[in-house]
Amino acid sequence: MQPPFFCDYGSNIELGERVFFNFNCVVLDVCPVRIGDFTLFGPAARILTPMHPWNAEQR
Repeated sequence: MQPPFFCDYGSNIELGERVFFNFNCVVLDVCPVRIGDFTLFGPAARILTPMHPWNAEQR
């Protein structure tokens, strides 16, 4: 992992073997995130799990 790396919790991220994050990556792990073996992320990659209501009146 190349810093900086940002996440919400960190405890909801499950990594396989030999996963690489380049610099400035963000994982918003409100929901579980599972990343398989031999996965490579380029600079500033984003994995975003949070949701908001799709209905505008509910927001």
